Amino acid sequence: MKRVAQIRNSYSYDIGGAEIFPVNLGRLLTSSGYEPFILSANKKTLKMASTAGLSVIHSPWWSFQNFSGLGLLLFPVYLLWIIVLTLWYFLFFLFKRIDIVHPQSRDDFIAATFAGKLLRRRVIWTDHADLKYIYMNHRKWYKNPVGKLVYLTSKCADKIIIESFSEKKLIESTLNKKLPNNYVVIYLGVVDSYKPVSKPTDLVLVSTSRLVKAKGIGELIEAFKQIDNTNITLKLCGDGPEADYFKSLASGVKNIQFLGHVNDITDALQNSDILIHPSYHEGFGLSLVEAEMCSLPIIASRVGSIPEIVKDGVSGILVNPKNVEDLVAAITLLVNDAKMRTDMGQAGRKIFLESFQFDKIVKDKIIPVYEGQR
Repeated sequence: MKRVAQIRNSYSYDIGGAEIFPVNLGRLLTSSGYEPFILSANKKTLKMASTAGLSVIHSPWWSFQNFSGLGLLLFPVYLLWIIVLTLWYFLFFLFKRIDIVHPQSRDDFIAATFAGKLLRRRVIWTDHADLKYIYMNHRKWYKNPVGKLVYLTSKCADKIIIESFSEKKLIESTLNKKLPNNYVVIYLGVVDSYKPVSKPTDLVLVSTSRLVKAKGIGELIEAFKQIDNTNITLKLCGDGPEADYFKSLASGVKNIQFLGHVNDITDALQNSDILIHPSYHEGFGLSLVEAEMCSLPIIASRVGSIPEIVKDGVSGILVNPKNVEDLVAAITLLVNDAKMRTDMGQAGRKIFLESFQFDKIVKDKIIPVYEGQR
C-alpha cells in the first residue's frame, strides 16, 4: 500500500475548494488502496479530514506570506525557514515511509519537493490558482525572489496539475512562454451525492463561496435589493474576513440569510433553486460543479475557468463581473421561467456526469499521474 502526503496550508478563514480538495481526494485514494496523510495548518481542513477518518498532521506554516516591498528584507529569514521546513518534511517522509509527495501551497512546493527528491520520492503538485501570482516578475532580478525559487523548484516536480485551461493560459502569460511537459490540466470535481428532494414553494437563491469582495457578494446583495424578493430567499453559505461588511450591506433587506460555514453543502444546494456565483476571477469553481451535480441552473461571471464549467445559455447564464444590472436581469429571467430553470439544471447534471465526477477523474487521471503512467 503506497502512502501519500497531501499538503495544503492556508489561512484559517480559507475554506474553499482548495481546502476541501485534499479531503475528497483522500477519501477516494483510501478506497483505491492508498494510505493518504492530510498535512495542513488550516484547522477546518484538518477537522474535515479527521471526520472523514483520514490520518491528519498539523504541519508547520508561516502565516507571513507577503515578501513584496519592505518584505523583501525578510528573504534571508525566509530561506532559513525553508531549510527548517525541508528538514521537517524530510524526517516526516522518512519515518512515515511516504511514497508520493503532493504539495498544494507555495512554501510547500519548495520544501516538500526538496525533501521528496532527496528521498527519491515521486512529487506531484496541484496548483489551486496560485502559480500565476507566484511567478509574477520572475524575469526581473530584483523582484519576487520567492517566486523565482518556486519556479526553479517546479523543474524538479514530476507533474504539476493545473485546474483549468484558463489557468494554464494565465501562467503562460505570466511566464511569457509555453509551459513544459510536466504541467498537465486535470479538472477537479466532486463525488456524486445528489438525491432529488421536494423543494419548498418559495424560490431559494444560493451562493456557496467565501465572503470576500472578490467573490462578488456585494454585487449579489445589491442585485437582490433591486428585484421583487417577496417570495424569494437568498442564502449565503460561507464565511470570510469581510462577513461583517456584507451583513451591514444587507441590513434591513428582507429574506437574506447568512448561514456561515455549511458542513453539508449538497443538502443546501438540493434545497435551493438557483446558484449565483458572480466572482471577479476563478481558478476552478468547485461550487459550480457541485451545483451542476445537484441539477441547479447557474448564474455566474464570465471569467477564468467558469465558461469551461458552465455553458452559457445551456446550463446557466454568464454575466459580466462587477455588473449589478447584468445580475438583476439574469436573476429576473430565471426566477420567472420555471421551464428554463429545469432545462438548464438537467443540462448541468449531464455536464457533471460527463466531465466532473471526481471518482472517475481520480481513477482515470490522478492515479496514473501518481504512478508515472502516460
